[in-house]
Amino acid sequence: MINDTDDKFGLGKAISRSKLNMPDADFEQQVMAQVYQEVNRKKSGLYMRYAMLFFILFVVAGCLASSNFIQLPQVGVIAQPTLKLVFEAGFVLCTLLQVDQFFQYFKHKNTF
Repeated sequence: MINDTDDKFGLGKAISRSKLNMPDADFEQQVMAQVYQEVNRKKSGLYMRYAMLFFILFVVAGCLASSNFIQLPQVGVIAQPTLKLVFEAGFVLCTLLQVDQFFQYFKHKNTF
């Protein structure tokens, strides 16, 4: 009964030709690894956008805080110019470290 239908419509030949041959034994693992890398690349790009946004906000807030530092009263026994210098040194250090991290990320990203 099934053979008559197969012969009539040629389904037997079509089904036998539709069999998928795997090129390698670990083909599925390679495809899944590529999918995993693509997902991680997209997540990484999203996280990098957030990092850049917050870095820009950090720089703007730091500049505003540094320029408005003169209006603060003296804190304890530490002179205000000394406190401002310590704040600015820490701000510059954090900014340079973050810029270095961005350069390393983009250098590593362009390597692959």
